[in-house]
Amino acid sequence: MAKQLMIQVYGVPEVREMLKKASPEILKEADLAIGRAAVFIKSEIIASIGGKRAENRSRVTGNFMRMTNKRKLGIMQYEVYNDCEYGKYLEYFGPSSHWKGRRHFGNTVDRNKLKVQEFCQEAVNKAIAKVQQ
Repeated sequence: MAKQLMIQVYGVPEVREMLKKASPEILKEADLAIGRAAVFIKSEIIASIGGKRAENRSRVTGNFMRMTNKRKLGIMQYEVYNDCEYGKYLEYFGPSSHWKGRRHFGNTVDRNKLKVQEFCQEAVNKAIAKVQQ
C-alpha cells in the first residue's frame, strides 16, 4: 500500500459554520471557490517540484509530480495530496543524506495562503451580491 504525504488546510471553524447556515447559492459558490483554490495549489506544488518556484527542482520529479492530486473530502473541504511512495522523503528529508528535503507542499501553502483567502473571499462576495439583488 502506498504511503501518503498529505497537507490539509482548513478554514476557521466559525467561518465554515457561518457559510453552512448561509443560503444554498452562497454555499455552492464557496465550495466551488475552495475547489478552484485546491486546483491552484495543486498546480503550484507541481510547478515547485519542477523547479519553477523558489525551491530547487526536486531530484526525482516524474512520479512525484504525476502523483500529486486533489480530492473533495466534504462540503468546503478539499485535500491536495501525493501518493508517491517516496514523496515524504523528498519533501522532508531529501533522497539521500547529502541532499536536504525541499518543502514543496509546505512552502507552496505558506507562499499562497493569502492568495487562496482572497480568491475565496472574492467568490463569496460575488455570490452574496448576486443573492441580495
